[in-house]
Amino acid sequence: MAVEFDAGATLNRNNPFENVIHEMVELQRLKSEDYATEGDILKNMREVVQMLGIKEYTVVEDCNAMVHRKSARINNLRGRSARNESVRDSYVDRAVYAILAIVALDEETPE
Repeated sequence: MAVEFDAGATLNRNNPFENVIHEMVELQRLKSEDYATEGDILKNMREVVQMLGIKEYTVVEDCNAMVHRKSARINNLRGRSARNESVRDSYVDRAVYAILAIVALDEETPE
């Protein structure tokens, strides 16, 4: 469902939800420097799909696998403290992968 929005809108950093969205955008930009190319934020996932060579395994499926991986990490850390990536960081990563899945899905099924 496409929703029209104000392209000039800015995020309200005093709103907790919008502040996390801002954090997610910044995180994705940083990680894209390592995992993507300019113009192709899904490059890393495309390479994984190609390397695996599984007919039904798509970029959407790869993003979904990453969402599941982050969920497993969150479950494994319950009641423990993490040394490297906090539970909060894992939730943010999981949300980013879910959005990347939407980007890939939109690519696969253009309107």
